[in-house]
Amino acid sequence: MTISEALHKKLNRLPTAPGVYLYKDAKGKVIYVGKAKNLSSRVHSYFREGRVSDPKTDLLVSRIVDLDYVVLGNEIEALIAENNFIKEYKPRYNIRLKDDKSYPYVRITKEEELPRVFITRTMEESGSLYLGPYTEVVAIRQTLRVLKTLFPIRDCAGDLPANSLTRECLYFHIGRCKAPCTGRQSVAEYREDVERLRLYLTGKGRRLTEMMEGEMRRASAELRFEQAAKIRDQLTALGRLSHRQRTQAFGQEDRDALALARDRGDACGVVMRLREGKLLASETFHFRGDEAESDSEVFRALFQQYYDRVQKPPPEILLPLELPEQDLLEQWLATRRGGKVRIRLPKRGLGREICALALENARTKLDEVLAVDGSKAGRVPPELFELRQLLEMSALPRIIEGIDISNTGDSEMVASLVCFRDGAPLKSRYRKYRIKSVAGQDDFASVAEVVRRRFKRLLDEGGRGPDLLLIDGGLGQLGAARGALEELGVEGQALISLAKREETVYRAELPEQPLLLPQNSAALRLLQRVRDESHRFARDFHRKRRGRSSISSALDGISGLGQAKRKLLLDHFGDVKSIAAATLPDIMGLHGFGPQLARRIVEHLNGESAVAGETAATPENPDAPEEGGK
Repeated sequence: MTISEALHKKLNRLPTAPGVYLYKDAKGKVIYVGKAKNLSSRVHSYFREGRVSDPKTDLLVSRIVDLDYVVLGNEIEALIAENNFIKEYKPRYNIRLKDDKSYPYVRITKEEELPRVFITRTMEESGSLYLGPYTEVVAIRQTLRVLKTLFPIRDCAGDLPANSLTRECLYFHIGRCKAPCTGRQSVAEYREDVERLRLYLTGKGRRLTEMMEGEMRRASAELRFEQAAKIRDQLTALGRLSHRQRTQAFGQEDRDALALARDRGDACGVVMRLREGKLLASETFHFRGDEAESDSEVFRALFQQYYDRVQKPPPEILLPLELPEQDLLEQWLATRRGGKVRIRLPKRGLGREICALALENARTKLDEVLAVDGSKAGRVPPELFELRQLLEMSALPRIIEGIDISNTGDSEMVASLVCFRDGAPLKSRYRKYRIKSVAGQDDFASVAEVVRRRFKRLLDEGGRGPDLLLIDGGLGQLGAARGALEELGVEGQALISLAKREETVYRAELPEQPLLLPQNSAALRLLQRVRDESHRFARDFHRKRRGRSSISSALDGISGLGQAKRKLLLDHFGDVKSIAAATLPDIMGLHGFGPQLARRIVEHLNGESAVAGETAATPENPDAPEEGGK
């Protein structure tokens, strides 16, 4: 491709070291950030002739005017820098969290003599411990409120040393703090309460319970019954708080399970945090990306951006699919954890069950987002959810294409393809087809031709097919469409047909089990709208083609009127009747139509008498009045 001389020189000077590259547009704005093991090789791959084409990369490259880069010591440093630059510049062509908002953390100020525990949305390099991020803000606030009741710690702002005040505040008098700032509680005892709270928040509830039970038994043995009763009450309250968590155990390990549900440009990622076999938290992140992005690319963006926010990842992470550069990601996480981290793709057993549960949550959350927020085009209608359930589809049928054939006898066989997005017509994606390969009236072969032409073009252009393809007809038409898809090697395309008489739905994967949807079903009404619109569009196209044929026949035998001029007449006047009603000046106003040709056309369509009535109104006598007649 053609690039500027300045950019060409920069490309030739790129080093072979690892680092980060930043693409900029004409305004100098960073539009994409990437990392590379070899900067020269990676960046050159975007501009290399013969590169495998895809819509997103093609659009990105077309807008690159300048680039910058940063050389780093190794791939881990490049990965960290890539995350930082994406957060800083928010590049248009990088996949990011939809709203890119700051999710809250629980911060424990370990650097202070009397640590505080509070919710914050910013991370500072201060020595504090950060837990999270959390997307369920209300839940973590409620949990903290209960824990601070059980283990009173200070809520006052700032670093407050022990024994620095002479008078207790209101929190002490209402039992919400033991006033270590005035010496009423020792620093060691205060830090024990903070540690208990930390143990619970990090999922070490079993360890905390065992520790407190030991203290209760010792207090009872030493006849400190009041202290033992207090610990007993704390354990009871902790038990009630823990009961809110999922009671089913998922082994005994500390691990995360990630899953991703996609619906074209929308995606929801779910992270389930399991600690000591209990579900500590389930966080949901909404992405907005490009439909051309692969699942692995979107999933890697979720993985990388989430763990860039996590201070200490668990020793094991369960994923449903393999990520690019998985070994590098394990090394990166190990540096954050300070110990080994294993990324695993479970194929069976408990790990697979956990991944399936995470995926179920991701799909449910995505449905919720689409139903409430919708997409850029508007709210997703409920009939799409109903249709997905009835057809047992894995994704919402947000893009539905409908095909219909229209013909009269053996002539002018045509077809239409209409498109609906989120239940509404998307007329910019309507298509017309003239049947070329079928001799005679053969609806099945015509359907196969249209499907073959439609999907071959999608394959050639790297496009994506519809979520659902609807054929107007019965089992025969369905089989023809399925055969065309198999011939092209297209797999996974949802395909149905809708028969008119009883409105029977046939599915390609279960043709022997037709569906009769209730007449009041919103999903059925949607399918009918698509079917009727495809029929209308095909009928109108067929009528127009017949009109063209009629004009062609009516204009046969006119000297000097070739195919190009016939088309010009048709495009300008529309049909034979309008051409016949036109005056000589009307026809002569078209490019290439002189007085002689115009007279021959009018004479041919209306007879010599009509021409005679128009003779005076020619360029040779422009001032003559119009005289009646057409």
